Amino acid sequence: MTSAERLRATIAAACPVAVVRVLADGTGSFVPDPSATQAQITAGNAALAAYDYSQAAEDAFAAQRLGATAGRATGCRVAADRSATGAALVDVPDLNFQLDANKSYAFYFDGFYTAAATTTGLGLAVNGPAASFVGYGVEIATSNAGAWVSGASLAYDGGVLATSSLGTTPCPFHVYGTVTTTAAGVLTLRGRSEVAGSAVTIKRGSFGVLIPNN
Repeated sequence: MTSAERLRATIAAACPVAVVRVLADGTGSFVPDPSATQAQITAGNAALAAYDYSQAAEDAFAAQRLGATAGRATGCRVAADRSATGAALVDVPDLNFQLDANKSYAFYFDGFYTAAATTTGLGLAVNGPAASFVGYGVEIATSNAGAWVSGASLAYDGGVLATSSLGTTPCPFHVYGTVTTTAAGVLTLRGRSEVAGSAVTIKRGSFGVLIPNN
């Protein structure tokens, strides 16, 4: 469903708005501000008629809003569900950043995952370019009752491996850390299945944020 914030911003660019509503079917409506002229109301109705209700448009707006909130931060987002069945760590497509040499960064990755079975856990770690320091924590929920597997690593591809999950019910994960590079390269989130041949899936909409520290 589209956000009322994006709908309001789109219509308000053409017409002063008093009220914006997102309806049950996902479409929208608006009530013009009493100060609006007939020409502005017509323009507002045209903006509403041309409004893009797609998830892609909503994701782009969310990414733009995240960037504005974070200042110099850079964001990335998973465009589609990403599954892996191997027991070896592999890069998660879309969740990566290009780093410069001799720079310090803070970073985090957040999102949700599912697994083929409740007896299959998710493994997560971080990989990146040569660094004088890298440290990160990993937290993976395995139930909806507050159970988390967590740990910290001072090396790439360390991370955490959970041994259970909620199966096809999404559970959250959180990865956070800092790195000081000595060479340029790509910082990426990596994932694996605890059980070879049993899929784990990083869900669409999971995202990362990179914040330069110098």
